[in-house]
Amino acid sequence: MDGLLICESIFFQAAADGQSLLVFSKDVVTNFFIVSKQSGHWMLTMLSRKQVLRIVLSVLAFSSLNRNPLKAEDNAEINGRAVADAELIWKITVPAGSVDLSGNSGLLGDGFQQNSLGGFSAIEYSGRDQLYWLLPDRGPLDGATDYLCRIHQVELQTTDHSSVGLRVVATQMLRQKSGDALCGSLELVTSSSSTRSRAYDPEAIRVAADGSLLISDEYGPWIDRFSGQGVMEATWSLPLELRLTDSQDLATATVGAVPNRGLEGLALVPGGKEMVVAYQSALVQDSQSKGKKRLGDYARLLLLDAIKPGQPIKQWAYPMQDASFGISEILSVDEHRFLVLERDSETGAESECKALYLIDCASATDISSVHSLPAKGPLPSGIQPVTKKLILD
Repeated sequence: MDGLLICESIFFQAAADGQSLLVFSKDVVTNFFIVSKQSGHWMLTMLSRKQVLRIVLSVLAFSSLNRNPLKAEDNAEINGRAVADAELIWKITVPAGSVDLSGNSGLLGDGFQQNSLGGFSAIEYSGRDQLYWLLPDRGPLDGATDYLCRIHQVELQTTDHSSVGLRVVATQMLRQKSGDALCGSLELVTSSSSTRSRAYDPEAIRVAADGSLLISDEYGPWIDRFSGQGVMEATWSLPLELRLTDSQDLATATVGAVPNRGLEGLALVPGGKEMVVAYQSALVQDSQSKGKKRLGDYARLLLLDAIKPGQPIKQWAYPMQDASFGISEILSVDEHRFLVLERDSETGAESECKALYLIDCASATDISSVHSLPAKGPLPSGIQPVTKKLILD
């Protein structure tokens, strides 16, 4: 197909008057797009309080959308609503030189400004007005700088169907209860225990029922609860077999999460009492060594209590489209169905997969007691993975 998306995270729910998508790309320039489907056609929608209930699709970058990339045979439905025939209506561009409200000055080691606005990994509706939370990841150059982690609250300003603006309302630095700032530097991951706890690679964000913020991290990996002021309040620590592998050699590693392949997605189950987090790809024990990588056909999804930190309630096997692909984000549709973004790691002409799936966990087997899954091929008898249905390719 032509004009596919490189997807990073997703927010997609029914609006009062149809369906809507708010889209942002993560690149040198950050772009925001809004389209909606009404009466069977995709068109511009306004982000009023009544129209939008948290409908966001965020992406890393865009290839050309000069023509409709979808075909009739690609039509699918969620809760009876058709999802297809999308076309780009308009966009908001945030220039590369934009700055946040952190008040940080000076340059990072690579020459990037300390207060650069960009590098977003996730977006979440705040629950009021037209305010959204934007979550940057660990900073420029994949952890090679001492980037201080932060969150932004932004307002989408609409005047008419041809003009939408973006205003940064606040920037909150993420920090521990002690006041120590969380930092995206990869060097901290292998440093002394006193500084290891400051290492942070945030990937997904959701607003909890009490208004606090749930953020998943890849360095642990773990899930943390933050106040709206960016102060860490609680941590969901995972068992050793689900944490980052302590082996320096992936070829001989036996257990744990693969570096930079941790908890990439987070979804709150309706009601807010439980959450599901998704590993980007297979764990070490569920994969095989191939060169400098670990490849496996199944990633794990974890069901956890979203209010009280504790161990996973259940684990499910998610069948990857390809062992080299990764999950970018997950979003609840109802108590057992979720939308999942799956993609390869390529760009441009070499990109083959940027896909949105509807999955169902109702009949999936709890694999909490299963130490390892086959790296390749079908699951053992008696283990059912989540079911998948392609929604958008």
